[in-house]
Amino acid sequence: MAPEILLAQFEKLINFSKDQLTKKVLEIEKDLQINKNYDLLLRIDKSLKQYTSKKSGLVYIGFMGHFSSGKSSTINSLLNLSSKNAREVDLHPSDKGISLITHPENEASFIKLVSYGNIPVKPVMVESELLKNIVLIDTPGAGDTDPLLISELMQDYLPVCDLLLYFFNATNPIDKSDLPLLVSKQENLSFIQTKYIFSRGDEFRIDFDESISEANFDKLKSERFLSVSIERLQQLNSSIKLNEGDFFIIDNRKLFRIDSLLDFIRAFSSVENLDNQLKLHTYKLEFYRKTGKLIKAVFQNHIQQKLTVLKKYVEDANFNIIKYEDKVRITNNRLSQTWKNYQAEIQRITSKNITDLVEGNQITYASTVWQLPKISKHLTEINSFYSPEESITSYVFAAFQKTLSEIKPYFDELKRQVDSITLESHPTLNFDIAVIKVKDLSPIEIKLPSLTTSQLRNLKQEVIESLTEFYGKAKNNSNSLGHRLRNLQPIAELNEIITKGQEGLNVDIDVHFEHVYLYRAGVFSEHVKEYITNLGIGNRLNELEQEFDISFKEKIKRDTTQLIFKDFQLISANFKQKLTECKHEYELIDPRIGDIDFRELELEIIETNNEIKKFSSDLSGKIEDALTQKIRLKILETIKNIEAGISSKWNEYKENVRRLRNERIQRFLIYLSISIGFILLYWIIRKMKISDTAANNVILNIFSNYIIPLVVLVYGLLTDKFSKKVNKKRVQIKQELIASSMEYLESQIAEMKQTMDIKQLITDHFKRALTAQIDDIKKQAFSTKASNLFIKINEIQKKENEIRRKYIEELKYIDKVFESYFEYDDQKLDVISKEIKKEAIEPSFKFLEDLGLQISDVNNRISKIEF
Repeated sequence: MAPEILLAQFEKLINFSKDQLTKKVLEIEKDLQINKNYDLLLRIDKSLKQYTSKKSGLVYIGFMGHFSSGKSSTINSLLNLSSKNAREVDLHPSDKGISLITHPENEASFIKLVSYGNIPVKPVMVESELLKNIVLIDTPGAGDTDPLLISELMQDYLPVCDLLLYFFNATNPIDKSDLPLLVSKQENLSFIQTKYIFSRGDEFRIDFDESISEANFDKLKSERFLSVSIERLQQLNSSIKLNEGDFFIIDNRKLFRIDSLLDFIRAFSSVENLDNQLKLHTYKLEFYRKTGKLIKAVFQNHIQQKLTVLKKYVEDANFNIIKYEDKVRITNNRLSQTWKNYQAEIQRITSKNITDLVEGNQITYASTVWQLPKISKHLTEINSFYSPEESITSYVFAAFQKTLSEIKPYFDELKRQVDSITLESHPTLNFDIAVIKVKDLSPIEIKLPSLTTSQLRNLKQEVIESLTEFYGKAKNNSNSLGHRLRNLQPIAELNEIITKGQEGLNVDIDVHFEHVYLYRAGVFSEHVKEYITNLGIGNRLNELEQEFDISFKEKIKRDTTQLIFKDFQLISANFKQKLTECKHEYELIDPRIGDIDFRELELEIIETNNEIKKFSSDLSGKIEDALTQKIRLKILETIKNIEAGISSKWNEYKENVRRLRNERIQRFLIYLSISIGFILLYWIIRKMKISDTAANNVILNIFSNYIIPLVVLVYGLLTDKFSKKVNKKRVQIKQELIASSMEYLESQIAEMKQTMDIKQLITDHFKRALTAQIDDIKKQAFSTKASNLFIKINEIQKKENEIRRKYIEELKYIDKVFESYFEYDDQKLDVISKEIKKEAIEPSFKFLEDLGLQISDVNNRISKIEF
């Protein structure tokens, strides 16, 4: 980068730093580090200006070192100055000044190094051939207690040097007083070639009685001395790379090796040494560029810190928002508990009304008047009180004996048929059940027990009392329904709770606004306000934290009420309209339940005994029919079981005959095999020709083929017992059949005796008669009027129950809606809270955001300055 371009960047940064906002952001006048770097910026700018104005060909050589290190003496020696023009030596460290020593011909072109700090600068013109292209810069002695002097040297004057000569006193080389200057030089001016000069070279004499000379110079001692010096310098900074060629040991009193130092300076300063000059120029520009980048980085870091602080303030503010959240939300524990209480109260009111209406709806628990509990219970008791009287015992015994005598011939016939069974074919029984009949039983008359009679007479009063009780409950429920509808219950109670909830919410919003003031005050700490005030814009933040406008508060209350109690007025009005419609329906019910009259029911009577007498007249015939039916069924069952036994025995007989026949065939086959055996034996003997005579062959033939087989066959026929065995088995099975059948008949007769309960027949008949009597009562005028009254009450209740059903549906709906108003809904409430907080704090956040953008803009403008 060309020096002029680099200088332009410095000028741009300086001019930008003078901008009012930039000065405030950088805090140039308040922050020590920024102030120090701003001062450095001015000095480096001045130094760069001096460097760029440096005449081409002039070489600047800086002389550095502690006081009494030999700087001025060496200048005197190099310039061969007389005592009249010689530089003053052994200056006190408090004597601070820079001398620019050059040839008078250079007066118009060399850098004057105008001072901006505490070190005075003065030009010194010396007629010396050496100085025609050289400017010697003689610096004051710097100690470790004078950091300001060191800083000014490094920043303002030494950067223009092309060569630095650092002087030490050989009697006390590289002590701690040199340390600050050496460290600062290495850190800031390492790019400038440096030679280290040890004055007082006479300390290296071999013979101290003689003057210093090459012959009287202890070379070995000097080498050891330089080795230790290099080590000590490298300990100060490991980046220093030194060798013996970087050191000169001189003595000004005897001008020892002054000529060597002079030759080095002349060679270094030669106009022919272009490579060295270009190299130095590059290093110089890099020094200025690097210093500019460091200053820019310090500024940017400071601005970035401001942005970080601002960001932290915003983050702290956001943290404070969370911290204060419980206080600034429209909901809190008090409101939450109050809402739960309101919700429970709404549920209690609606549940109570629904329960009462449901109970009224349940009054119709009978479909007819006779199913009313007391009447139904009374009828059950009438049926349960009856039992046959002792007077029918003799009748029962006679009927039983008559029945047994009737069925005896039929059982005898069964025995005869069983006894006459043969097993040659499948046996069957021939029996006509239809001819069996019990008849000619004596007539019987049954009367109602006195208790049953009195219970029937009391039925009228039970009906009247039950119907009256039923009517009374229905009337009470009807009146209760009418009262509720006329008063449109529970609209007023529910609306009052909602109104209380709205009022409580408005109170809580007022408290909420008070909390918001605290919230807003607590969101941005005093550090933020102080920080912004330091930027000269703190009043703006205070203006943004003024109290809320009344119209805004009222709007928030309206919005919150509408959000939480959405459509309350409309829903309440609809609920009222629905109940009003139910009230009109109730008022139009005809007849009214209060118009029902029970007096005509008292005038009617209940007649009894008619049905009982009618049933008693044909009781004997019914008993005969019942007994006949029972006997026929019993005999039919007996016949079927006996026939089953006969079939079983007949199958058993057939199986035995088959088995005996198989045994007979097997026996016949055995005898046939024996006969065939003899015949085969004959033919075997003949083949063997045991007897050759004709007589013998004839005899053997007759015996083998005729006599022996005939004998075997006759024996088999004589010993055959098949027919006897079959007859024996037939007799045995028939006897078993007769025995089992007779045994079963006797058991059935005995069972019939046990199960023939004529008394139960009479009781069942009577109960049917009693039921018929009650049915007759239900058809009488009294019962008809009672049923009509019951139906009329039920019809009215049916209409009222339909109204109750609608009423209950509306209550359930309104309960669900109104309870939902008081559900703990953070999202709904947070919408309003966020709106208030947005109004309360968002402008301040926006203000800080804009401020951050402005600071970022300053940072961006600085970042665009390239070094």
